[in-house]
Amino acid sequence: MSVVVELDDGSGLLDVVWLGRREVPGIRPGVHLRAEGLVSLRGPKRTMFNPAYEIVPPL
Repeated sequence: MSVVVELDDGSGLLDVVWLGRREVPGIRPGVHLRAEGLVSLRGPKRTMFNPAYEIVPPL
């Protein structure tokens, strides 16, 4: 069980994964967020597990 979202900041895609969760408060399609954590490579994909995050207003 995990929540996986795909972030795109224009420089490339990043999978953000929260392990052991069915939902993450405030995370829904279209929300803008800032995530902080260690980025690893899973095959060709960049992935961040269990990051600290902040929901931010759209630019």
